Amino acid sequence: GEAIAKAVAAGGGEVCITWNRGQAEARDVVEQIVTSGGRANAIHVDVANADSLSLTFAPTHLFYLATPFIRIEKGAGFDHEQFDALVRCYVHGLDDVVRAVHRVVGAGFHVFSPSTELLSTPACGSSAYCAAKAAMEELLAHLSRDLRISVSAPRLGRIATDQTSSLMHTPAADRVDVALEYFGHSDRTQPPWTLPVRSQRLQTAPPRANSDAARAGAHAHSRAQVAARRRNQHSD
Repeated sequence: GEAIAKAVAAGGGEVCITWNRGQAEARDVVEQIVTSGGRANAIHVDVANADSLSLTFAPTHLFYLATPFIRIEKGAGFDHEQFDALVRCYVHGLDDVVRAVHRVVGAGFHVFSPSTELLSTPACGSSAYCAAKAAMEELLAHLSRDLRISVSAPRLGRIATDQTSSLMHTPAADRVDVALEYFGHSDRTQPPWTLPVRSQRLQTAPPRANSDAARAGAHAHSRAQVAARRRNQHSD
């Protein structure tokens, strides 16, 4: 969150940092941004209570980075308690906050909520975490369609943060490098603002007339296939 806030501010954007715990840290980031000539403020938001989100401006981007404490599962079991906590944050909280912003802004804003590369390359002890992130990706696909917003959930690798430092003893990417990469300051030829697997489902739904025509065409094609099979059966 800190890296993204500073990257946006450095690019000329006005930043509003939210915090649930860590008010002092949030205000310290704001002070650093303002001291460097940027525009920023901090407000308290509890994603478990979307009513706590009081917008006095119309954001163009929502960076949803809220997360509960994550722990590695032991053995081959599934941690139901952790899964429930993760879903409350990654699914219920995300849905509530996005819809709260939508009520103020309407369609057209962008939601960034990072997913995990573990969905592509699972690791032992991550089943609850992966299941919750998969549900988050699916929710974003539906929110994009239903609310007419753009979304991105890049499947990031492990990033060096205060929480992940004690989770896995594997190399971690620098958070500043990751933030800059996903703001276009890299050699990427494709923009990252799509879901990695279901990007075709994120396109705005076509007009109903086109949908009806497509369904009618599909039904006609199916009837033609059935008729052809029957002719072949009779000829045999």
